[in-house]
Amino acid sequence: MIRPGQEEAILSIRKYLDSSAEQQAEAWKRFSVAVIATLRHHAAPGDPADLAQFQKDLLTLEAQLNAGVPLEQLPVVTGATCRLLQDYAVRTGRFVRAQAAELQSMLGMLTATITDLSRASQTTVGRLQSIEHEIEQTGGLDDIRVIRARLSDCLESLRKESAIQREEAERQISLLKAEVTRTHERIDLARTLAVDPVTGLPSRIAGEEALAETISQGTAGYAVVFYLQRIRLFNVRFGPLVGEKMMVFYARMVAQQFGAADQLFRWTGPSFLALLPRQEPLDAVRRECQRISSARLEHEFDVGVRKVVLSVGASFAVFPLNSSPSPLALLRKIDSFVAAQQQREEP
Repeated sequence: MIRPGQEEAILSIRKYLDSSAEQQAEAWKRFSVAVIATLRHHAAPGDPADLAQFQKDLLTLEAQLNAGVPLEQLPVVTGATCRLLQDYAVRTGRFVRAQAAELQSMLGMLTATITDLSRASQTTVGRLQSIEHEIEQTGGLDDIRVIRARLSDCLESLRKESAIQREEAERQISLLKAEVTRTHERIDLARTLAVDPVTGLPSRIAGEEALAETISQGTAGYAVVFYLQRIRLFNVRFGPLVGEKMMVFYARMVAQQFGAADQLFRWTGPSFLALLPRQEPLDAVRRECQRISSARLEHEFDVGVRKVVLSVGASFAVFPLNSSPSPLALLRKIDSFVAAQQQREEP
């Protein structure tokens, strides 16, 4: 759609096409300004702050054109506009995919809760699971609209089926909210306490202090990060308690593999940091950690009215304590590894 005034600007350039270079530059400037204005007014909304910055950048290019740009410089402005549009489209795509992932996560929790209510219709549960799968495969806005309509019909059916179960459902929701509140409280405590309330291990704060002290003393050794895989999936499918219990079991298993002088800390998310004072070469320590991380931990959990057997493994990275000029530099390397593992698990 061309905004009022833009069509006139586009049509008015025709008389300049066979004119002088100055007239051609003026014509292409008008055309470029009209295109930039159209992009600015009709940009697909994603993250509000990102949209505002995109429009601001386009205004800057528009101001440059209005200030006067030689004809030979117009391709440069055109290229800059294309790059802005391409970058914004990529970021907006990521934003939309993140929203779809959150929707999928919420629907997964809803499906798990309905499944736990033994009297719920298996037909409705099956429909919810089908819609959840379709969200994973969705490719565009039309698909989302179709899925939204199907979800609306499914939820209407669910409301009718749940009329006689309202009291039980409210109890389950109350318990879930209370558990979420306790989880947030534990997270807040973990940021300030020296002991992680979930695993009972020393927290990240204690780990950072021990890392800095070890480096300052010039102790030979290694910092090893273990990142537990699939914990995020367990939290979505079965609730945060299952993921927390699996981390506790894994921490115990890892701690049994190390000696009395070694230290193990709860790090960020589903990760642990081990400080190993060692004289052995790097390859020997890597083999030791590879042996530990390759062992998969299995445990049986009661989930609602059923039992499930879950298994978890870990990826790891080894950092010599003398490999960085400062503790802060080493912490950045460790956090970069954890962030990369988290990104790999994103849908």
